[in-house]
Amino acid sequence: MTPINTNEVLYLIERAKREWEAAVDALPQIICLLDPQGHIVRANRTIEQWGLTTVKEVKGQTLHGLLHPNCTDKACYLETLWQSYIDSSQGVSIEVNDPVLNRYLHIQIEPVTHNEGARIELADFATVHISDITRKKEVESLLGWHIDNLSSLLHIQRELANSLDANRVLDIGFAAALRLSQAARGCIVTLEEKDVLAFSRVKNLTEGEYTEGSAIHELVRQVVRNQEPVIYRLASASERSTIISVNSSRLTQAHIMLPLVSRGQALGVLYLEAADGEAFSDDVIETIILLESSIAISLDNARLYQLSEERLQTVQSLYTDVSDMAQLKTDMIRLAAHDLRNPITTLMMHADMLRNMGADNLNDRQLRIVDVIRSTSARMADFVRDLLSLERIEEIRHDLDVPVDLTELVNQVVVEQVERAETKDINLHTDANMDGKHLFVNGTDFMLSLALTNLVTNAIKYTDNAGDVYVRLVPDRQTVRVEVKDNGYGIPEADQSQLFEPFYRAPTPETTHITGTGLGLHLVRNIIERHRGEVFVRSVHGEGSTFGFTLPRAERAGT
Repeated sequence: MTPINTNEVLYLIERAKREWEAAVDALPQIICLLDPQGHIVRANRTIEQWGLTTVKEVKGQTLHGLLHPNCTDKACYLETLWQSYIDSSQGVSIEVNDPVLNRYLHIQIEPVTHNEGARIELADFATVHISDITRKKEVESLLGWHIDNLSSLLHIQRELANSLDANRVLDIGFAAALRLSQAARGCIVTLEEKDVLAFSRVKNLTEGEYTEGSAIHELVRQVVRNQEPVIYRLASASERSTIISVNSSRLTQAHIMLPLVSRGQALGVLYLEAADGEAFSDDVIETIILLESSIAISLDNARLYQLSEERLQTVQSLYTDVSDMAQLKTDMIRLAAHDLRNPITTLMMHADMLRNMGADNLNDRQLRIVDVIRSTSARMADFVRDLLSLERIEEIRHDLDVPVDLTELVNQVVVEQVERAETKDINLHTDANMDGKHLFVNGTDFMLSLALTNLVTNAIKYTDNAGDVYVRLVPDRQTVRVEVKDNGYGIPEADQSQLFEPFYRAPTPETTHITGTGLGLHLVRNIIERHRGEVFVRSVHGEGSTFGFTLPRAERAGT
């Protein structure tokens, strides 16, 4: 058995002891060993780093004497904490803002124990750990401030977003800016028509301080013009450089002046001024910048909403006026047409009677005059009829979803116009087969019949004797096309774009002898467009024309 070297063992023990003491002295916390009476037996050198005392002089002092050497208050929290430990015989701890050291401290007192956790009954000593948690508390406080500010901002942004009243936006935004910045004075300036600055909301500013020519007024004008913030801070303010600053200002107090900009346009300015000798922190400035953008967007939205409301009222007023005028027009046309129809009919009837009864008593010139009276009266009757048809179309609001059998309608119109075609030896053809599958559209059968009749009569009118007119139905998956084709005079290409305009007639030498009102094709277009369809024309001058329309198809009746 190898003999034990006592000196070597003692050396190793002493070295371990010094290393342990050095490690304890290097800790940032104060660590003390207290006897059962609460006197310090030993402490690490951190007490010297804190500037309290030395490790030699600390022996025999109490916690109260160490931390508060000049305090005689027996109710001091340190005395209370030690008494709590004595009474409980268990570990106690506290976090406190020490008024003497001006630090946040975490103090923990624990009994000395074996590694197994059993208390050392003979010694009955206690260890004290004192930590400086000031920085931790500052970070927690700053974090709490940021969380509260973000919560406030979210709440304010919701309020602003839900408001479409410009005055309420200004009230909410200005109150929030004052509250979050703790500003002593300030205002919100809005840019009105003709670049007039309106100091809409003001706190603790006299009228003379912001009238035209004043320092605030001129600075506001500069911020509006440049759309850039002006932030002036005192020399004692934070040295962080993350916030925009300005080189000069006519105002000596710390202030923030931010442009309210939305969609690239300046709407106004938010001005906040700190109390005497104080400055806005970077965190406050960043918060106000976030708030400013919300105020600007909400103010812009409120103004757009107000503008849309005003325009809507204007449109509604115009619509009412136009409706009244349209009704007046309709009433006048009906009255005039009614008053004209009866005398025109009488005039035509008497012209016929005069022609029939006076054939033997009138010379050729007089008979020609009677014929002119008769043809002119007939043309006037056609004009009155077309005019009333147009007015009737204007009144169509309902019954456009009633199923109409287009196959049957085409056959009916063709049958009705056969006699007219025969007077000119014109052959009238159709491929609408009554025995085959019928094609349906939704609409008003009377109006669709009127439209097709106009196209067929025009084709007969503008086709020479012994010509041909074809009426065709061309179905598609979702539409059906109706075509009326003739081999008549045709229309020059330059005139085709105006054919459906009211009172327009294509001026060609071949058709000068043909009378008409110029309302027929306009009537057709109005009818078809009200049935959600389209009209079309294809024509070659001297060869003929194809007029027609396309309508949404209903596959079966009732759809």
